[in-house]
Amino acid sequence: RLSEIDRAALRFLIESLNDDGYLTDTLPELAASLAGSDDFEQLDELVHRFTVALAYEANGRLDEAIAFARRALAASPLEYSTERRDYESLLSRCLERAGNLEGAEQVYRDTLAARRERSPSNNHDVSASLFGLGNILLKHGKHAEAEPLLRECLKTRQDLLAKPTEDTCTLTLDCDIARTMITLGECLMEQERYAEAELL
Repeated sequence: RLSEIDRAALRFLIESLNDDGYLTDTLPELAASLAGSDDFEQLDELVHRFTVALAYEANGRLDEAIAFARRALAASPLEYSTERRDYESLLSRCLERAGNLEGAEQVYRDTLAARRERSPSNNHDVSASLFGLGNILLKHGKHAEAEPLLRECLKTRQDLLAKPTEDTCTLTLDCDIARTMITLGECLMEQERYAEAELL
């Protein structure tokens, strides 16, 4: 089994590749290997869910994929997890393919609103939702709306790194901060604010 540090580095690489659309076909195997759990029944269920939902999507059965992903997401705990993140991504992607861009964004808006209500602002779960929503808004060309979310995400993650707890994985936070800075820089460059992007 990988160490926590190695798993964090590998997660960062795989998330980046998956966001670019390279790893869709192998996501079930990756889910099993990265879940970091000894509960094999849970891993089997995770792989099964990915396999079914991705099969629906791959075969163009978007209505079924969307319905399945909605049910799976509703059953997932609100706290950040690899499983919940990937279901949000899957549901959002299927809605995009179906032409429902607003619905794709709403997936992340709903999670962010629920996490803000439950958690303090300087929380990893909230920062994950800020990044997810900011990233999809950037993808849809809504740069001005994405920017404050990405800035808040960056500040939250930097604050968490500045005051780590015994549960903090600093490498994971370093990777998350780097990813947020890259995405914010892209957002600024899309608005032709090159000098600001260079300062990140």
